[in-house]
Formats: sequence, structure tokens, C-alpha cells
Amino acid sequence: TDVAGNTSNTGSVNLAVDLTNPTAGTVAVTDTYGNSTTDAIVRSGTPAFTVTGASDSDTYTVPGVAAVASVQLQVASGSSQTTGFANTGSAVTSATGGVYTLAPTSLSDGTYTIRALVTDLPGNQATTSGIDVFVDTTPPTAGTLAIVESDGTTGDGVVSTATPAFTVSGAADTGYTGAGIYSVQLQDRKSTRLNSSHANISY
Repeated sequence: TDVAGNTSNTGSVNLAVDLTNPTAGTVAVTDTYGNSTTDAIVRSGTPAFTVTGASDSDTYTVPGVAAVASVQLQVASGSSQTTGFANTGSAVTSATGGVYTLAPTSLSDGTYTIRALVTDLPGNQATTSGIDVFVDTTPPTAGTLAIVESDGTTGDGVVSTATPAFTVSGAADTGYTGAGIYSVQLQDRKSTRLNSSHANISY
């Protein structure tokens, strides 16, 4: 309205009010390393994580369709943390088959709590529950291999049995709570593994 009382109208705009946080879903580490694929012990500083079940339950379709806008990994040092999280890696904005795949910025050896921050279009946010992940990129200390000679001349490496015994001393793995040696395997000079029918080993 101007001073003289003349009026005119702007064009209209569509507005959707969304005050509801999205559903965060569940975060999981893709653990394809070591002796177990479910122990969350990984040998990569940038393991892959997936988020499933993230969604936005609002039903508006104008000015845009309600949806998850982004998913961001967050990390805190130590296990079972509930505070002290910081963003790590890049946020992703699209899912494949309902699954968001993410990777952190390279993590050093140690124990971490990982969670995902889910943001919808208007900026409402929710976080998944955290999971513990153990990063171990350091090879173990191999120790010393010795043959158990109980016949002939000790120390000459010549034995009179096809299944000699060996010992490994000093093998160790450290770096996080629960770290340890999983297995010790004999190999010949061609790096061919010898099974238990060919040699006995203890450590």
C-alpha cells in the first residue's frame, strides 16, 4: 500500500513447516578384516560405514518432498562415548537401496565411538546410537622362531623327524584394549604355509 492508498500484491510462495526430527537409523562398520567380520576391529584407518533406516516421516510435497538431506559421520575418542563428537569425512546426500555409505577421515590406531548425524531438508537433526570401533593398522611384533632339537647335535638345524616342533617367543600385539595375537603360522622359504600335519608349533 502506498501513501495514496493504492495496493498491489506480490506473487505467492509455498511454505512447509517441519518441526520434526528425522529418523536416524542405524550405523554399522563394514568389517571385512581379520579373524572376525563382527568384532569391529579393522586394519584400515578409513573403514567403510553404512547407515540404514534413515528417513523423514513428514508428508509434505510442496515446496519440496520431505526427505533426508544429508548423513554425516561423527567420531569421539574412546569407547561408549556420549559427548565429544566431531564430524569426520564428507557428508553424503544420497543412498543406494536405502543405504548410505560413508568413510571417516583417516583414523590413527585406537578405540573410537562412531555415530551418524542425519539432517532433513529444513535442518532438523537426529543422531544414531554410537558403535565402538577398534582401529589397528600396526603389524604385530613377530618375535623369534626356533626349532626344538631333541636329537643329534643341538643348534645345527638338522632333525630326524618329518614333523619337528618349533617355538615362537616374543610375539606381541598392543595398541588398544583387547589387542593380541590371533594365530601363528609356519611358512617355508617359498612362503607356502605348512599345515599341522607337517610341523608342530607353539608360542
